[in-house]
Amino acid sequence: ASVANALELEKLPSLVELQMGSLASEGVSALAEIVRKGKFPQTVRKVHLTNNSESENIDEFIRAVEVSEKGLPNLNTLEGGRLQAVGLRSLAACFMKEKLPKLSILSLCGCGVDDEGLKMLGFGFCLNFSPALTHLKLRRNNITADGVTAFVDCLRPESLPNLVSLSLQKQQGSRATAEKKAFREAV
Repeated sequence: ASVANALELEKLPSLVELQMGSLASEGVSALAEIVRKGKFPQTVRKVHLTNNSESENIDEFIRAVEVSEKGLPNLNTLEGGRLQAVGLRSLAACFMKEKLPKLSILSLCGCGVDDEGLKMLGFGFCLNFSPALTHLKLRRNNITADGVTAFVDCLRPESLPNLVSLSLQKQQGSRATAEKKAFREAV
């Protein structure tokens, strides 16, 4: 919470990158509150919240971006943290409400994204085009071939016009040999 306090009190006015490893739920709540209040530094371009198996759920942080007045208009990279359905819905809403207009790299590797969550993201990209997004990293999640198909079916040509990299390797949702083959064929 001490970093969150420093951010809120504007003690780090030149901060460009925020990397928070082993963030506890209290830390996520503190960051979320700063975003909700509109006190998150506009200089920050990259936020990295851990994305290992023990990473904290960041639904509250994403929800704060969604409901805040400005969102994070200058953020270009968002990485890590676990997301449940509510967080993925908020993330999709962030795109629909243009709360992350400059986001070019979205890395949700090992974040618990499943087929339904991926479809929600696709829907968000369909309703609000995301021309800034160039890299979408979704490795090590719970996505199946059906999820990839649903995601792509939501998109329109103008949804992600500048996307140059889509990473879907090592999905937990495709464990059996037949499922892996179906996943490869769908992709």
